[in-house]
Amino acid sequence: MTRHLLRVAACALMLALMAATHAAAATASATVTVAAPTNRWAGDFAPPSPLETTRPADALSLLPRVRRTTPTSVTGGAGSSGNWSLVGPQAGAQRFTPAVIVDPVRQRLLSFGGADSVVTAATWAFSFATGSWTPLATAGTPPSARRLHGAVYDSNADRMLVFGGLGGAGLLDDVWQLTLSGTPTWSRLVVTGTPRARAAFACAFDATANRLLVYGGYDGDTLTFGAASDVWALSLGASPEWTELTPVIPGPPPRFGIASGWDGAGRALYVFGGEDSTQSGELWKLSLAGTPAWSRVLSLSPAAPAARAWAAGGFDPVSQRFVLYGGLSVAFDALGENLVPTTHGDVWTIAPGAGAPEWTESTPDPNILPRWGAGAAISPSGDLYVCGGVTEHYQLLGDVWKLNVANPAAWQGYEDLFPPRLQEVMVLDPARHRLVAFGGTDGSYRNDTYVHSLDSGRGWAMLVPTGTRPAPRRLHTAIWDTPRDRMIVFGGFDGTFYNDVWELSFAGPNPKWNRLTPSGTAPGARAGHVAVFDPVGERMIVTSGYDGVTPPYSRVNDTWALSLSGAPAWTKIPATNAPVARSSASAIYDPVRNRLVLFGGTSPAFLGDCWALPLAGAPEWVALAPAGTIPAREEHAAVYDAARDRMVVFGGYDTPTPYSHNFDDLWSLDLPGTPAWNALAPGGTTPSPRWGMKTVYDPNADGLWMYGGWDWTYSQQLWFLQWSKPTTPVAVTTLQAFGVTGRAVLQWSLPERSRPAALVQRTTDGVRWSSAGRLLPSGLTFAWSDRDVTPGASYAYRTLVTANGRSMASAPAWVTIPNAIVAVTPSASAFALRRAGAASRAGVVALTCAMPDGAAARLDLLDVSGRVVDSRRFAGAGERRVELGGGLAPGVYFARLASGSRSASLKCVLLR
Repeated sequence: MTRHLLRVAACALMLALMAATHAAAATASATVTVAAPTNRWAGDFAPPSPLETTRPADALSLLPRVRRTTPTSVTGGAGSSGNWSLVGPQAGAQRFTPAVIVDPVRQRLLSFGGADSVVTAATWAFSFATGSWTPLATAGTPPSARRLHGAVYDSNADRMLVFGGLGGAGLLDDVWQLTLSGTPTWSRLVVTGTPRARAAFACAFDATANRLLVYGGYDGDTLTFGAASDVWALSLGASPEWTELTPVIPGPPPRFGIASGWDGAGRALYVFGGEDSTQSGELWKLSLAGTPAWSRVLSLSPAAPAARAWAAGGFDPVSQRFVLYGGLSVAFDALGENLVPTTHGDVWTIAPGAGAPEWTESTPDPNILPRWGAGAAISPSGDLYVCGGVTEHYQLLGDVWKLNVANPAAWQGYEDLFPPRLQEVMVLDPARHRLVAFGGTDGSYRNDTYVHSLDSGRGWAMLVPTGTRPAPRRLHTAIWDTPRDRMIVFGGFDGTFYNDVWELSFAGPNPKWNRLTPSGTAPGARAGHVAVFDPVGERMIVTSGYDGVTPPYSRVNDTWALSLSGAPAWTKIPATNAPVARSSASAIYDPVRNRLVLFGGTSPAFLGDCWALPLAGAPEWVALAPAGTIPAREEHAAVYDAARDRMVVFGGYDTPTPYSHNFDDLWSLDLPGTPAWNALAPGGTTPSPRWGMKTVYDPNADGLWMYGGWDWTYSQQLWFLQWSKPTTPVAVTTLQAFGVTGRAVLQWSLPERSRPAALVQRTTDGVRWSSAGRLLPSGLTFAWSDRDVTPGASYAYRTLVTANGRSMASAPAWVTIPNAIVAVTPSASAFALRRAGAASRAGVVALTCAMPDGAAARLDLLDVSGRVVDSRRFAGAGERRVELGGGLAPGVYFARLASGSRSASLKCVLLR
């Protein structure tokens, strides 16, 4: 009896997982109200430690949510605040229990409702051609927000029909149509006869009889543990009417959470699995070709799918097979004491109309995550589409997959999405203009690596470097080491605290993980610390975090430096006047003042203080006293905005219950003069309140990239905050600029075709410009070739265009004309890059490149943000003296020589 009550309680919990946003009294069309579950969280440590594993025991439990927003008092113009946009095809796609159909006329999926962090009434379209979701613009009044409802495509009237589900007020029994020809329009159907309101049922469209079919589901009947077994048909003529069907042969027991499929040619509804007080693994057929009758489909094969509910399924009209994917099983452990959930990722098919039907299991594809509660639909061509759902550790998904049922050997993925992630690391790879992310948690600790090209728009791609990967972890740190073209990862936690150092090197032909073994005494193992790259000292600076010594783990305020040029070595920085020990703070490197700036965190009191540590001279922490006030917080994210000389902070939380009191505000700490906090008010749709996300500043795009975090689920959203340029936008863009023997070659792009002649100017010192000629546009580009040049000299070019009374100029583009003979010596003993003494003029870096063979080589000069400011390509053995730059501003630069798998780099400092 105890086991039975526990099993019933498990079934009740499954319904509670899908409770409406607020329990309320039933309306006229909703006769049952399902209470929201109690909030429960399982973790590694007691709250409020952010080391807590943030996965709810009940996946979509309804937490009290306080939205911490930007104050109404805002300093600074809209230009400095920027504009938010959600990037990539995941927009709108992260859903649990949506209703999904295939629109075969327009070759797309249509999705209505479902839940992410809230229950929604949104309608989305997923184009098979573009592989992306877009909101569907509709007329009329849409249905109320709901989940666990049903939808079918009415091929006779080219429309989507929606029935029932679970809404904010309880179970629903309403019927809606979305017409698809012309402007899609929602309207409610007026029907007679009413089955009991229900959710989690099976439904199908019977085109021959022009009717909607509904079987089973959850209707709240306490005698059957809330499950139903009745069958209803809604005629779809001029006066739609519900009629209950009474099969002559009884069918399966009451159940909900069913996988189903419709065989249009055979006029049969197939239903698999589901649950009432127990879960089922049976497949049943409801024949409707004549008198309705149930029959159980018995497989002759010894193997069969495990009993489960909430699976995806359908009937393929081409191969005449029923297909089953995923689902959730809940069973007692070996001792019969605890219920253990299993999320499935297997695929099973069966031809139920065959003389000897047999279940066949297909090999699961490791790239598609196991899931339950997904949206699913079968196309007329026999493809099963699966989108969204919930995977292990109650992680919401937003991916879309296709499986050909006749040949179910491999899934086809449509979207390149980084899985939902919290407390990962993310850096900008400036040479390739892409994001690199590693590790974090989605309920389990991860050690995968993903990259996202910011130029191609193709989304995330998993990177599989050579070498041994670091152990899975979260709350670690990473910096980008520009001179050596690598990411450095330090510390973190996976139940064990780490103080190991890893490099992910991109200097060779293939990315490679290497564990570094620095000399010197290493910092203690830690997590929740901060780290920045010091380009002047060529080192990583680490401070704060949990020490990982003894639970509940103390916070620390020591500071360490890891030298990165040559053999790595740890050194403890004897900084005085240290701030209070803290964890989960944020830090930036301030290149103008050569210092680390630290903000916020928890001690465990939530902190809103700001400190600076100079990285030259005596290391003494200085408490900053900015004007303005920002709310204290931890687990926020911060970047240094180089264009505006400011620190920008987003999100975090400020209460011992981090899951409910999150921020979505954006602040800037302006650094010139007396620092000042300013609340920013970006345009666009603001990201939901969250914490544990990661941000980077992109100087090429002049904006902030933000990924992941916790916004009441593990987020897989990628956001971009575009800032307007601090100066007048340049309308003419340099497409290419390079020097060849005897001439300079340049090309510029135009924003419009209707441009007058342009003036080309040239300078050798970056100050005095002279006219080099005039040219006419060719389409959208200008092309220019200057032969009045001297070998070895460097020139900067720009073009000026005047239109509508306004002059616009391209940015200066420097070009160095190669010497006819560049080899200083005819041979070299080893591959090397060295300084070549004094340069011929100011703003130029002189280098010697040694090549022992005739391989092609590239020499790049990069600024501290990683942008290539000048480059040379050459081939042939010998030593060459090469001058890079021309008119460069004083500061720190990095030179990098690369040839095949070989690379060498060094730091260059230009003084005034």
